Amino acid sequence: AGCSSGFPYGLLKKALPPKVVTKYDELQARAAVEVAGVEGLCQCPKCGFQAMLDPAERIFSCPIADCRYQSCRECGEPPHIPLK
Repeated sequence: AGCSSGFPYGLLKKALPPKVVTKYDELQARAAVEVAGVEGLCQCPKCGFQAMLDPAERIFSCPIADCRYQSCRECGEPPHIPLK
């Protein structure tokens, strides 16, 4: 606990399977975006793809071909706007 040491990226790529390195890269990118505090950033609840949306947009439509999930921007559930 509290250790701030790390491993050089090249060493990680040599030691880890490609799928693990890909997931590591995704997590690192997501963490960098969160630290940057980008406003208006939305995330697909199914695949994790992130995109900037206009504040007026209430439905997030994932552009990833293998996903294409649509969700409520506020709660991540399937679109329910307008409420009936």
